[in-house]
Amino acid sequence: MIREVDDDSLEAFLEDASNRPFSAHIREEMSLTFQQIILDAKKLVIRISDHENTADTLISEVEAVCGQIDNMKQYQEEVEILNTEAKQRPHLQLIAGIQRENKHLREIQAENKELRNALEDHQHALELIMSKYRQQTASLLRLNKTDYSSMHNSKYANIITSQAEKINEMAAVMKTAAALDEENELKEKEAFHSLKEENATLREIVNIANKYGSLNKECSVESKTVQTDPPID
Repeated sequence: MIREVDDDSLEAFLEDASNRPFSAHIREEMSLTFQQIILDAKKLVIRISDHENTADTLISEVEAVCGQIDNMKQYQEEVEILNTEAKQRPHLQLIAGIQRENKHLREIQAENKELRNALEDHQHALELIMSKYRQQTASLLRLNKTDYSSMHNSKYANIITSQAEKINEMAAVMKTAAALDEENELKEKEAFHSLKEENATLREIVNIANKYGSLNKECSVESKTVQTDPPID
């Protein structure tokens, strides 16, 4: 780097030059020449400093670009790993698989709606059964209070036995229906969550492939036709 000439050195140099045996005209021309040289040197130093700053900026930008290239290489490796895990199926097959999964999800939603309606009907039926059960129990209690001595009569004994059997049958039916409904609802929830996770994984693979140009234009157009389903209420 060129060293900048300060004003004191310039004045000393000019004073020394003025003491030499030169004519006034020559001394004036030399003074102007040296001043021009010093000004040019200052401009050159400033320009070199600007070039150094520009070089530092370019180095920073190159390092940033290198970092982006490394990130792109890492993403490319991750995409290749995902393709390997997906058994390197063509992207069209992946899109078709997502469409099938969406159709299956819609079917499951319709089944869940039907099951919800059936469950409401079942609960209504259970309420009716429990109402009948309470009426029968109240009737038996009233019967016991009105004529306790008639318990020894075979007629009333048969009635009580028949009512008890009916009550036991209704309780068994309610217990079985409740167990079946709970089991079916649990299976439907497990199947829905499994399909939802698989669908999310397939969408992530397609999004990564679209992001880094792994799909052709035809695949990109077809992937836009894939519709997401609204969440289940």
